[in-house]
Amino acid sequence: MYPASGFESPKHALARLTGDVEAVCEARRIARLVDGMGTSVYLYTFERASVAASRNVVVHGRDTGFVFGNGLGHDRRDVVLSAAMSAYWSRFAATGDPNGDLSTPTEWPASWHRRLHTGGGEHLVLDSPIRVDRSLRESLRLLGTLLFQFCGRIGPGAE
Repeated sequence: MYPASGFESPKHALARLTGDVEAVCEARRIARLVDGMGTSVYLYTFERASVAASRNVVVHGRDTGFVFGNGLGHDRRDVVLSAAMSAYWSRFAATGDPNGDLSTPTEWPASWHRRLHTGGGEHLVLDSPIRVDRSLRESLRLLGTLLFQFCGRIGPGAE
């Protein structure tokens, strides 16, 4: 899942693994739980890299600046992405659905229970351009399952 040839350095591979375990696997797990209660779930990945801030990698938490229009720099693509993200978040806060605003270029799909459990849940990729994807790190399904089974065995009440 993390071949050395796929990364600039071992540090970058470790950063990906850590992010996958702490963020992506957990987001998928929580999405399945919420969706199982009959509530629509809107998953996204923020993939807009910044050359100036981080040598062409995506920095955790940088999406918040885009939602509020902070620290964007001079790239027109960042301004367009920020405007769309603000519209998605505002509409979601007001209605519970991020869609329906003409300023958002792509319909944000709700990920439904049956698709999340089979690994086919769609999510919005926040980048330039904004797009929909179905492969929210599909290789993580096995990793996440193994980690949560293992953690369950060593947690409170484990034999």
